[in-house]
Amino acid sequence: QRLARELRSGDAELQLPTTARQPRRPSGRATAGVHVEGLDDLMVRLSRCCTPVPGDEIIGFVTKGRGVTVHRADCANASALSSEASARLIEVEWDRERTGVFVASEAFLRDRGVLTLTQDSALPSLFAACHEEPYKRGAAGFGSWPKTKWPWGGELAHRAGVLALKVHRGKVLLFDRDVARAVDPLARAALAEGEKAADDGTRLLRHLRSAGPSRIDDLKAELGLEAPALRKVREKLESVGAVVSRDIEVDDAKGAHTHISELARWDQVWTKPWKANVDQALAELVLIGVRAAVLAHQDEVAKWFTWPIEWPTVSGLITARRLVRPGPGFLALPE
Repeated sequence: QRLARELRSGDAELQLPTTARQPRRPSGRATAGVHVEGLDDLMVRLSRCCTPVPGDEIIGFVTKGRGVTVHRADCANASALSSEASARLIEVEWDRERTGVFVASEAFLRDRGVLTLTQDSALPSLFAACHEEPYKRGAAGFGSWPKTKWPWGGELAHRAGVLALKVHRGKVLLFDRDVARAVDPLARAALAEGEKAADDGTRLLRHLRSAGPSRIDDLKAELGLEAPALRKVREKLESVGAVVSRDIEVDDAKGAHTHISELARWDQVWTKPWKANVDQALAELVLIGVRAAVLAHQDEVAKWFTWPIEWPTVSGLITARRLVRPGPGFLALPE
């Protein structure tokens, strides 16, 4: 109780380690999906440096006026803080129900290879698989996302084996890394084309090549672009895989935190080129999509990705018996 009073009053200056344990019981009020023993109303935030997700072993640190910050147990920052901390421990754990279902969603992505966020095609959808009521029934956009599981797309995107790419005609498509190599020849071709364009996109790509992955606020200052102009440039490059964005958390002047995008070039994210040409990559993407969908109409395939997929590509896969037609106009993988 004394410790709880100190934490809520903001008097605790030290950053304190907490023991990390496997999920033990669900907590109906756990902030960020983390339960702090005896302090369910305490603010909990996930660290931006290692972005822990359900299933990771975690360690927490109490900070003045900001509650508990949760790190992955193998985070270098967490290790440094642990060596300096005292023996005041607080038990923390992932919410068991949330963790179990989230891990199942990761397995779903691994099984299918690719997932959209919302259901908009025959490709499997992460949010549709959640089977949860929307945040606001009848609303469009973010309001149509699951009421409590809406962060799962971002959390999956931070997993080591996952890439979130806006190559679904400008919308996010989650890729398991085992299939993401199909994007490589296409993204590298887009990089080469973008670097020759002599426009703001070229400036962005060259800056990222020189400076490395960069935050949006830094890019606006370095490139002298207003937010709308930079948004237009990045959206074009992200849609063809040349640029990849990820969400990061940063502290603000009030001691809270906000989310901001960090941009990187494709060749900074995927460092092992796949020695295939563009046509081979497109054919591979078709196979990946059909495998994920299980059954898809041939007219829909051309709408899955930003890159145009012509009928000869699909027809060639049928001729090579890499695709079959189980019914008029439909495609599937051979059994």
